[in-house]
Amino acid sequence: MKSKKSEEDKTGQALDKVGKETMIALLASESRSEAAKSLGIVRSALYERIDKYGLNKLLEQIPNNALGVLQQGSIKAAENFVGKIDHRDARVSMDASKEVLDRVGVGKGIEQQNNTQVNIYQNLNDEQLEQLIESKRRKVGANSSFGGEGTQDTPESS
Repeated sequence: MKSKKSEEDKTGQALDKVGKETMIALLASESRSEAAKSLGIVRSALYERIDKYGLNKLLEQIPNNALGVLQQGSIKAAENFVGKIDHRDARVSMDASKEVLDRVGVGKGIEQQNNTQVNIYQNLNDEQLEQLIESKRRKVGANSSFGGEGTQDTPESS
């Protein structure tokens, strides 16, 4: 009687107790030496078991199988997230909408531009900031047709 294909050795037979123990040791260990030590055998005996049971092939399949499971999970997660856009709670709906837009790169444009402007001004010391504000006031005053004379935008002397 055959069991699952993933548990079959290279001859098509199901892994026996030794084959399963060897596979578990290989998966749980950081190196083949560590796996052999945990099994209480020398490395050459471990390699014989690996060859006998075709464990290299099984070990190679694990990352691909795991990647497939993760891809399926990511699709479910995305569907769940997008489904929250129609949530009855407006706050949940708005948060989901923002997150979806941000993750596809649509929602970050304006936010990033605003952050860049803020970051430019964060590096100014108080005196530089006051000069910048005064300069902006003079420009507004010079360009304004409402009330009074505008002053020219000239640098102040220290």
